Amino acid sequence: MMPDWISAFWHAWLEGGFWIWPLALMASSIWALGLKTLWDMRFSQRDDFPPDFPGYRIRAIRVLSAAAPLLGLLGTVSAMTGIFTGLEAGGFAGDRAMAGGIAQALVSTQAGLLTAIPGVFLAHVLELRQRSEKGRMWE
Repeated sequence: MMPDWISAFWHAWLEGGFWIWPLALMASSIWALGLKTLWDMRFSQRDDFPPDFPGYRIRAIRVLSAAAPLLGLLGTVSAMTGIFTGLEAGGFAGDRAMAGGIAQALVSTQAGLLTAIPGVFLAHVLELRQRSEKGRMWE
């Protein structure tokens, strides 16, 4: 038997619709880039990398973090379009069908924000780390 929080997460995941999958890929990419960069900054030799080594990864994290809320918004718009199309075609059988579409719209928005906010924070931490490393190199 799964714990309640895993079951709730899985149910919300399934309600998110198609746009949850690209958002999950974005979140995975953000964290993979961030953790790999932190690992390389900590344990690798400075001579192994180009001069602007973490810069391009930080920029990629920032771009993905900026695009995530837009992708969440796209999921919201597509879910709301589905709701209005169903209403136009003859209405829904009840309020539950409409509530399911609204839930899908809100889950994709939430997923976009939950992807972006930690990504922005991670990029900031990496940037501070990069500045600190550059300061040490000049000493």
